[in-house]
Amino acid sequence: MFNPLQPLNSELQLLNSELQPLNSELRPLNSELRPLNSEFQPLNSELQPLNSELRPLNSELQPLNLELRPLNSNSVTLLLLNHENSALFLQRLL
Repeated sequence: MFNPLQPLNSELQLLNSELQPLNSELRPLNSELRPLNSEFQPLNSELQPLNSELRPLNSELQPLNLELRPLNSNSVTLLLLNHENSALFLQRLL
């Protein structure tokens, strides 16, 4: 009797066999990172309230950031042009 899930099962078995080497590769890395995770956990807990405090400020500043971005881009262009003009001026002087 035909099992309609058999093709899917076969596909999943193949995928599982492909992922097995990657899993074996990542297992030691996971073991290495676990102590580091524990080490940073207290710092994470300390910074959480600050993060919560700064989130609303970030939201407030976002529109201003979007407004200033083109101006900043223009400033960089002007600065580069100024630098270029200064270099040309110095060349003429010499």
